[in-house]
Amino acid sequence: MKQGLQAETIRRIERNLSLLLDKSPTVSRQLLPMLTPASLKKAYYRKARALHPDTADQRECQTQERTRLFIEVKDAYDELLIAWNAGEFASLLSTNQRATHKQSEMPGKTRIFHRGSLPSMELRFGQFLYYSGTIDWHTLIDSVSWQLRERPKIGDLAIETGYLDTWDVMAIICKKGSGELFGDAALRLGYLTAYERIVLLGRQRLLGMPIGTYYIRNGHIDEKEIEGQLFSQRRHNYRVRSGW
Repeated sequence: MKQGLQAETIRRIERNLSLLLDKSPTVSRQLLPMLTPASLKKAYYRKARALHPDTADQRECQTQERTRLFIEVKDAYDELLIAWNAGEFASLLSTNQRATHKQSEMPGKTRIFHRGSLPSMELRFGQFLYYSGTIDWHTLIDSVSWQLRERPKIGDLAIETGYLDTWDVMAIICKKGSGELFGDAALRLGYLTAYERIVLLGRQRLLGMPIGTYYIRNGHIDEKEIEGQLFSQRRHNYRVRSGW
């Protein structure tokens, strides 16, 4: 590891990883690029399922102890995601500049811009910016991934509103089908009513970060230009709907 690394940051990351992975990993150049939001989420779900009361190898544990362990694992997962989003993993890979983790994983990636006219269909804002030539393909993908990471989880919102408790959420995660959305699974399994699901989806949409924030923060568009781009996007979608 390079000199000047924050020892406390390394200890905190290693402590949280040990809770998530059931082993004591050492932060290294080889390990850090593998710690993506997707891999951390997979490890978290695997550990959370093992702590669920329906899991056979955990039935002998007391509910209070199981709950304590689950809270520790969830806190560790949340802290690791915060560290990733804050660029702490990237800073451990470079002492010269604070790069993002995406840049560490994909150095020198080709910028692919759309060439041609706008497609004759309604476009979301990120899609409109890509098809109008304002941003490249990788920026579109990165911005959508960022928005998904920033979006509040339906399960967390359900707990906050009192519709579900922690173990309800874990039961839904364990029982939902491959590729099935959490809200759809909760409705199918009878944990949420159709009305409650609509409320949670509306709250998720309300609390989610607008994708335009990503473009402003990363210097793709300034605040003055974004209003004009939004107007152009709405005009395009209106023309598509109107059949112009």
